[in-house]
Amino acid sequence: MGKKIRPSWAEVDLDALRNNVREVKRVSEGKEIIATIKADGYGHGAIDIYKSMMDEGINRFAVAIVTEAVELRKAGVEIPIIILGYTPKEFYDEVIDLNLEQTIYDYEDAKILSDISIKKNSIAKIHIAVDTGMGRVGFLTTREQAREV
Repeated sequence: MGKKIRPSWAEVDLDALRNNVREVKRVSEGKEIIATIKADGYGHGAIDIYKSMMDEGINRFAVAIVTEAVELRKAGVEIPIIILGYTPKEFYDEVIDLNLEQTIYDYEDAKILSDISIKKNSIAKIHIAVDTGMGRVGFLTTREQAREV
């Protein structure tokens, strides 16, 4: 057929990406860098992108969903990986087993993840999402929610 509705493409220059990481490291004066790789590197290949950034000393990765974290672990990523999005409870075993850092949006999920980690004689690593006013996800900035945290 040969016809394309959208005859466009995007290319990622991995040398430019590595240079960008070096520049961020330079201007951040020794701070840790968390590289976010979501949606297969927005369609450009998460594994190739991760390998390029690892060469430059990225400290941790962040992903949107648990399956992206699993893919990176299977590809050999050993540094910490943060899951930014919601993870269904049925994946909490993998979160603990693969030493992933889960973002938590409510007390119930934190408790369930904690209970699973205790059963596995492990420690759940979490990040607490706080709703800072967008009304999307996370703990509200109320006294009641602060007590839950």
